Parts: sequence; C-alpha cells; structure tokens
Amino acid sequence: MALGASATVDPKGEDLMAVVRKATGGLGADVVIDCVGGAETAQQAVGLAGEGGRVLLFGVAPPDAEVTIRPYDVYAREIVITGSFINPFTHGAALALLASGRVKVSEIISHRMTLEQMPEALEMLKARQARKIIVEPQRGEA
Repeated sequence: MALGASATVDPKGEDLMAVVRKATGGLGADVVIDCVGGAETAQQAVGLAGEGGRVLLFGVAPPDAEVTIRPYDVYAREIVITGSFINPFTHGAALALLASGRVKVSEIISHRMTLEQMPEALEMLKARQARKIIVEPQRGEA
C-alpha cells in the first residue's frame, strides 16, 4: 500500500482467483498484466480476466514455455490477449510519473552497486536476495 496500491494479494498465501472474484463481485478483472513471464502466471492471467477483459503478457517467458488456453473461453468471454515486447513512446510519460512523485520507486530499491559489482548483483538477483539493484558506474570511480 506504501507504493499506492489500493489492494494487494500474496499469491503464495492466498487464492488469487478467489480474491479477484470477491473484489469484482464475481466478474473477474477488466485488465490483467502478467509481468512475471512464466507459463503458470500467463495461464492464470487469462483465468483472472472477466468478460471483455484484456490480458497483457508483458513478462518475458522462456522461449520453450507453453500455456494451455481453451479457445472457446477466449471466444465466449471475449478476452483480448496481447503481447508486448516493448512499449514505444512511453519513456516520457514514465519519467513524468517519476518526477511527479505519483510513482514511488525508492521503496523497491534494495541495493546500489558499482559496475564492477555486476557479477555479484546478478547472483543476488538470481538467488532472490535483492529486489531491485541500481547500478551506478560512477560510484566505483571515487
């Protein structure tokens, strides 16, 4: 909630589908964005979408990942599934959100490291020992 969300769900400790259905009166979400990039979360995203819902598969799944989707469900619920490799023309809007303070990123930064520390930083991310690492090449030059 500190970052501006009106509700949060811990999908490892709560039934995400049940929480979304309850919050939407059983209708499902209007928009679901999968930023994880796993086959399981992509499939879950489609299930979370309500009638006329839109699903954005934004996270990068491994090239061999596969998702089972029933075409009839997409048809009957009129779900739109979109992939996104890049977000063109959004850089300026993102910077404006940061500058305005509406998007607070300082709380998610867990480490600041130098360019020389990149191997360590990558290992920390791989081991899930860091949330977001800012690489500051100039820090190592002092």
